Amino acid sequence: MKNTRQTWDTTREPNLLRNTASGRYYGRFTLAGKQKWVNLETDVWTVAKRRLAEERSKIERLRQTAANVTAGGACNADGETTQRDTLYFNAFTEDLFNWHNDP
Repeated sequence: MKNTRQTWDTTREPNLLRNTASGRYYGRFTLAGKQKWVNLETDVWTVAKRRLAEERSKIERLRQTAANVTAGGACNADGETTQRDTLYFNAFTEDLFNWHNDP
């Protein structure tokens, strides 16, 4: 039988995990149905807890921004589409941007 070791240790703080091999802490969030892992670049629990709170506020801002966006285009008072845009999420820079690809 294969001897397996646990890679991640849970902590008292939700969404905060510790890698057993390196001792580093990571934040684990769900954004748009996908898991996002953030390296908190520390092996000290108190520092990791503070950095996790900062990352949590960034993630919440992204969630609110994504929730307030209407895809498709801008409408006038009559409900007619006046401008079509496609909204994209850049996972590398974590920004939302418009791509004007319709005439």
